[in-house]
Order: sequence, then C-alpha cells, then structure tokens
Amino acid sequence: MHSAITSEIVVAYSQCPRKAFLLLCTDEQGMPHAYLRMLEQQKNLNQTNYLSMLNELNHICLEEQSHSVTDLAHEDNGPCPH
Repeated sequence: MHSAITSEIVVAYSQCPRKAFLLLCTDEQGMPHAYLRMLEQQKNLNQTNYLSMLNELNHICLEEQSHSVTDLAHEDNGPCPH
C-alpha cells in the first residue's frame, strides 16, 4: 500500500524518521495524546463562544436598525425644505 506523503509525515520525519515511517506504512491509528484532545476541545469551545458572541452582536445591531427605521417612520418631517 502506497500512501501520499503529506505535510504531517514530513513534519514527523523531521522529528523522528521512525515516526514518519509508521505514519506512512501502517494502517493502525493510535489514540491522540491527551493534550491534543484537550486543545481540540478548547478550540471547539472557543469557536462556539465566538460564534455566539457574533450572533448576539448581530441581533443587537439589527434591533438598533429596526428602532431607527421605526423612529424615522414616526417622525413628522413636514414639507421638504427644497
């Protein structure tokens, strides 16, 4: 079985040729290190929090636009000054 040489394998080779060989030539997938799992969980949490914050800001912005349009509709502007 021939696998493509990916950037992950090149980095692994720079760290340890045996690691690159094992990544390239075995079908077994080991368990990710606990630190990597923790980083992935933190990344997902940060992404979720960021998207929630953006949705809240967007909602606030839309409410402000709605109030502005409503205020303009209720103003008595009278005749045009031109």
